[in-house]
Amino acid sequence: MRYYGLIAGLPTPRVGQPLPLAIPELRAQVEQYVEGADRDWVHTFFYRIDWHNAASMLASGTLQERPSASSLAQGVGLEASVEALWLKGGNLDAQEVERWLRLGPDTDSPFHNPDRTENADPGERLNDWWQRYHELLLQHPDRNLKRLVAYDATLRNFQGGHLYRSLSSQRKSTEGTSDAGVSERPFRYLPGGWFDRFAYLQGQVGDVRAEHPYTAGVLAHFDNTDPVERQTAMQEARLAFYEHVAFFEPFAIGGLAARLYAYTDRQLLDLQDAALGAKRLDAALDAWLARYDEAAATPVRPR
Repeated sequence: MRYYGLIAGLPTPRVGQPLPLAIPELRAQVEQYVEGADRDWVHTFFYRIDWHNAASMLASGTLQERPSASSLAQGVGLEASVEALWLKGGNLDAQEVERWLRLGPDTDSPFHNPDRTENADPGERLNDWWQRYHELLLQHPDRNLKRLVAYDATLRNFQGGHLYRSLSSQRKSTEGTSDAGVSERPFRYLPGGWFDRFAYLQGQVGDVRAEHPYTAGVLAHFDNTDPVERQTAMQEARLAFYEHVAFFEPFAIGGLAARLYAYTDRQLLDLQDAALGAKRLDAALDAWLARYDEAAATPVRPR
């Protein structure tokens, strides 16, 4: 399938500018032209939106505050702190995401792993989901598309290793622990990247600079201590790579996938905007105050 007209017709997203198309509009345009294995891949790709929504729901404490997923079915809305982070354009609605996180009996997701049902930790299931997601993306036969998926996995693994080292260093400095047992959980990395677990953990980027200059361009900003500058610079470097792929792969699924990565990455960066962050903080504070007022108004039963 040749996608030159579709790719050329999709505006290029830029850092610091409004997203040219909302994710649902982008998806609607793309799905008109893809078929077969390409269509299956595009459908799977948008599960990354659902993963983000599931992570937002988990981080908000919604699962602890609701006895079951029935509240969503009865028309009770999302917590304000979750709604501000919720993205449209995925494959699952809010009720389906919550049901999956709770491992309901009617769970319907390609990431459902029956062997993990005994694990009561939704965070571990999210890790399973993210790993299985990348495995599914790598099943497409297009060689250049596999390289694009590997690029994304490699960056996430290096970022995960960087975060792991930073948290380990903080724990050692505050608790005086040794290197052994620094982290409560082992470092989890995604399949299909270009390097091994040791390279990600140690941040060894020498070979990256020589063989993968666009990847090295992102990693170069890890040590920037300003979080806004760091994320913006990393995003600009990623967008430059996606534009490079779209330019040299204008007919195949690889070029179209580069556009999809660029749009979704930009959408996620928008969620880190300072003004939106203040809005989410206000929403979370209002929700906390409402719960506090409700608890204060509830009479304490004598024992």
